[in-house]
Amino acid sequence: MSMFDEYTKIALAVDACKRGIDGRKKLQKMIYIAKVLEYPLREDFTLYLYGPYSEELAGELQRMKELDLLDERSLDSSYIIKLTENGKEFLDYFQTDIEGDIGTEKLNKMKILFKELSRYDPWELEIIATLFYFYQTGYNDFDELQDAVRKAKPKFSSKQISTMMEKVREFIDKFSVQK
Repeated sequence: MSMFDEYTKIALAVDACKRGIDGRKKLQKMIYIAKVLEYPLREDFTLYLYGPYSEELAGELQRMKELDLLDERSLDSSYIIKLTENGKEFLDYFQTDIEGDIGTEKLNKMKILFKELSRYDPWELEIIATLFYFYQTGYNDFDELQDAVRKAKPKFSSKQISTMMEKVREFIDKFSVQK
């Protein structure tokens, strides 16, 4: 797998959000959730202040900006991330490689997943990604999982966490590669 494959997958996530992605945090969580659902993404993530975070992904985003594939505009305290014209051409060109690697069905499912995730606020994705993080580390009982996230993220209410827990179940049922 080349770096172009990783850039293409990031470009797919950004492209799924037609108006752009509001913030690096949101993009980090979208890529992480897709990886946990077993889409072929290679970045390593650690639990950080706002949930799972990848230093690798941050570097890839920076390189994609330097290559004029992504544009990042400051908006208040956040950023809007969009594909540039070069980024769109890049995606059109390399998307067939990804399709060849993972198949049309899985590629389309991944695009739909990114589009669905783009509808959530960054704080909701922070909870969802953190739930997935603990789920992946062995918290398979949903009550234990919610307790672990409640301890790790005390700024969120039990209701917010349990509401996002339902979303995690839906994402697993609807988007897991194994389904």
